Amino acid sequence: MLPEINFCDWRASQRRANHLRWASALFIACALLTLMQWQRWRTVSIHKQQQKWQLIQAQRTVDTLKQRKANWLEKERHHQQLSDELQRLHNHYLASQRPFLVMQMIQTALPGGMYLDELNMEGAQLFINGLVRQQIQAARLAANLQANHQVKAVAQLQITAPGERWQQRLFPFQLHIRIQPAGDSDRPGANNE
Repeated sequence: MLPEINFCDWRASQRRANHLRWASALFIACALLTLMQWQRWRTVSIHKQQQKWQLIQAQRTVDTLKQRKANWLEKERHHQQLSDELQRLHNHYLASQRPFLVMQMIQTALPGGMYLDELNMEGAQLFINGLVRQQIQAARLAANLQANHQVKAVAQLQITAPGERWQQRLFPFQLHIRIQPAGDSDRPGANNE
């Protein structure tokens, strides 16, 4: 008779060893898949954090640029106000100096033997009424004024019949001239335009 060999224990232990190998392989595969999934999640999470940080930085940069633009626009507006105020003050100064300049201009252009009765200035228009001993003196005054850079044009010269005044024979005249607008008379060649 054959000796009795019990293979059941061996088969059972083989089966347990196979199950243990399969369980270990499954466990290792699950652990590797979990590790890979965790690594992928960590990479995506880091990428999202970087994008979020870059977005925050971009937003800060945009906010800073908007603030700088607002400051620049405010400074430009303030500069424009100051420039307008300076221009207004300059025009006011020129307008306040205009009568002195006109009187100086007339004084240098006035030939001898001439009397002025009336000077009337309305804006850029100057009306002169006066008396001359000779008619040529009124024409000389008009020519002298026309040569001045402050005068835009001699619009009209009118000489009337002579009359007696201060026991002299004098010719009344009227002269109408246009003066350069305030600020234009400072430019050289302003009356050539």
